Amino acid sequence: MNYNPTTTEDFRAVLAFHGKKVRELTPPLRTMVDALFDHPNEDSMMECDVCNRFSKPDIFIKINGKTRFISLKSGHSNTMHVEKLKTLIPFFRNLGVSKETLKTILLFHFGDGTLNGTGERRMYVDEVMAWLGERVKSANAELARPEIVKASIDRFVFDGSEHCKASADVLAFGTPEYFIFATREALEEVVMKKDYSHIRALHIGPMLLQPFSRDINRLSKHPEKREAMSLHWHYLMSDIQKAKLYEDYLRIYPNKRKNPSHGVSHD
Repeated sequence: MNYNPTTTEDFRAVLAFHGKKVRELTPPLRTMVDALFDHPNEDSMMECDVCNRFSKPDIFIKINGKTRFISLKSGHSNTMHVEKLKTLIPFFRNLGVSKETLKTILLFHFGDGTLNGTGERRMYVDEVMAWLGERVKSANAELARPEIVKASIDRFVFDGSEHCKASADVLAFGTPEYFIFATREALEEVVMKKDYSHIRALHIGPMLLQPFSRDINRLSKHPEKREAMSLHWHYLMSDIQKAKLYEDYLRIYPNKRKNPSHGVSHD
């Protein structure tokens, strides 16, 4: 469950880069390569391929021995991450999330009145919210702590869980023909400045916490999927656009950069 499936868009992205010189790229692709590799020589040849399925990024680009990793979102789904509860709950616990909030997460996830999914009747989400409304409100207040939001963005968007082989340098949204992208630093800066308290559903920052499969009527051929949680980022495109504007601002005023260590600088 903790792997990143390769999609058609990933292969299309690879074909857009692999075996080409930088000067052969379309303007949108050239803009991202310039940002990732600090304006490489336009005659530099690129290598590109899909990542190991246990990596958070989808593809990597290599130029002159330097490798950069990209997480792609095509717009067909706003799912950022899927992970089994057996590793997700310890992650939250290690961040200092209280027992009460952990209990709320489990009650919300299974929606059957139990902490382990053994209840006889499984409720629809509107029933769960009516039952757990105040608990969810309290949990959201705790999950809004800045250190929890930042650690969650790191894990669910850029790094993945412990066994992932590589971290993404940028998050790109769109297709090889048209897309926008943002670095970790810029996206986190935008998220940390926004107020998400208006969201009633269980969430961390902009990401909603939902069961990967509620399987209300027990008809799924894969009942094990109910043991996993998925995180969905609504309005992802809008937030990446804001992050890109922030990144452009930092290029003009580099002294405003708060934490350069988050930039794309590892070689």
